[in-house]
Amino acid sequence: MSRHQPPFPVVDPDPTVSKCLNSLRFSDYALISGVSAGSWAFGYIGGKPVRAATAGTTLGLGLLFGVIYTSQSALYRMMGYSENSREVKKYGLHPLQPSEADYVGKPRGSSYYKQPKSWTTQ
Repeated sequence: MSRHQPPFPVVDPDPTVSKCLNSLRFSDYALISGVSAGSWAFGYIGGKPVRAATAGTTLGLGLLFGVIYTSQSALYRMMGYSENSREVKKYGLHPLQPSEADYVGKPRGSSYYKQPKSWTTQ
C-alpha cells in the first residue's frame, strides 16, 4: 500500500473484514470461481496417481488465494487506493478526507491513520 494520499475518495479509512467481504463485486466472485476452477483442473491434470486428492487440495488452495486476493482488492477500494465509484455510491464518503500531509514520513498501516490531524480539523 502506498504512503501517499489515496488517488480516489476514502469510503472507510479502517474497514473491517466483514465490510470488505460485503463490498465484493460480481467480478470478484467471478475471479474466485475462475481461480478455483482453474486450480482444480490443474490439480486433476497434474495429479495422475491420486487425481481426486490432488484436485481437491489445489481447489482449496485456489479458493483461499481467490478470497484473500479479492478481500485485498476490496480493502484497497474502501481505503481509496483503487477505483471505488460503486462503493462510494453504496456506502458514501467518509466525512473527513485525508490530505497529503497526513501521509508524509509515516509508516504504512491503516491503524496508524485512525486520527490524522487534518481529518479532525476541518
